Amino acid sequence: MAHTYRNNIQEVWPPTESTNINGQNPSAIEQPCKYILSKNKLGDGTFSGVFECKNKLTGQHYAAKMYKKNLVYGLESMLQNEFLVLKRISRSHDNILKLIDHFETASELYLVTEIAYGGELFDRITKSGHLEEMQASVIMQSLMSAVSYLHANNIVHNDLKAENILFRSRKSDNMNILVADFGLARILRPDEKLKGVRGTLSYIAPEVLNGSGYDFGVDIWSAGVIVYFMLCGYMPFDCETDDETRCAILSGDYMYEPPEYWLHVSAEAKDFIDCCLKTDPNERITSESALNHPFLNPQPRSLNPVVRVSSSSDIHENLKAAVMQLHLPIQATNRGNFSAQTSTDISHTISTVSSKLSLLGSSRSNMLLDSTLDGACCDSPDIVSRFTTPVISNVVSRLHSPTNILEYIDSPLGDVHSPKFHI
Repeated sequence: MAHTYRNNIQEVWPPTESTNINGQNPSAIEQPCKYILSKNKLGDGTFSGVFECKNKLTGQHYAAKMYKKNLVYGLESMLQNEFLVLKRISRSHDNILKLIDHFETASELYLVTEIAYGGELFDRITKSGHLEEMQASVIMQSLMSAVSYLHANNIVHNDLKAENILFRSRKSDNMNILVADFGLARILRPDEKLKGVRGTLSYIAPEVLNGSGYDFGVDIWSAGVIVYFMLCGYMPFDCETDDETRCAILSGDYMYEPPEYWLHVSAEAKDFIDCCLKTDPNERITSESALNHPFLNPQPRSLNPVVRVSSSSDIHENLKAAVMQLHLPIQATNRGNFSAQTSTDISHTISTVSSKLSLLGSSRSNMLLDSTLDGACCDSPDIVSRFTTPVISNVVSRLHSPTNILEYIDSPLGDVHSPKFHI
């Protein structure tokens, strides 16, 4: 079984030579780059930019996330963790964003993924004000299927939110989604509990905030927040300050108000939300059980289309701005207080960048041999070096001790719990 698994992994992430973080390994295997990068930038972040790209041989279009090595210097363990999870699950589930390829140059690291042409769930919700219940049900079916797969493989996503759920198609009636952004994901041992507060406050579960330790249940809590958000267009824990929001989360204090927003939402939908937002994670529904919930398996006419009159464009813009404020990352201080951060929470920044892998791509018809790139070409790498995962800098990293990454990666299943690897 282990042998078969490793063969499958090698098909996705072939074992090749590596260079170190500043590209000074003379044994690196150099070869022509098979991708052309577009000037069409799909996303941007503190440590990376995401570009549309095209495979020279097949003409297929992808998203290429480019990390500047001088910007990620010292952050290798965070990248290693994300790559490890992607390596374990890529191409394994239809609703998980697929890792296509990876390479590096002397100054950049590149990850190539499929493109999700329809953008983020967050934008689709805020643009329309809310989603119809039938749409929310279909989306949650796919999300819970992906989450159940992750949990069955001992992986907790740890950062589910509307920004990290992408649509394959621009068509508004196409609810085919992809789960992205595995920067905060972790592979857990049996009965292992995680510690530390990372992510976006409005989606964080109570057990994360109270420091009692957490595991797979945090993904279910976040799913409940997402369903609530889809159905009414605002967050269940929407308070004036972070401290008030934190208290509301810890006490599970949310309401289905104003009544007119929830008048046409079914009892099944509300029950699903309630099952996800149990403050005690032991009482919370599991991802496997959620797949059998009536909300995800509706009988004819049991789910109600939302007939609430849509708000004006001005109200939509105000709503979007208000929701944006709730989506600021947080970090815990030594005193246990929480403060909004936009640049200093490195974990969240890398995590957020990952969710921008695929917006505003070209149409499916462009995925042909003679297709052209939007925005013409930018400076594309000519010669690249293959890599298995970024290895550490020549000097001691600022965030962790030196680690023999190649030895770690070659261990059975890439054991994240090896004493040689620290996250």
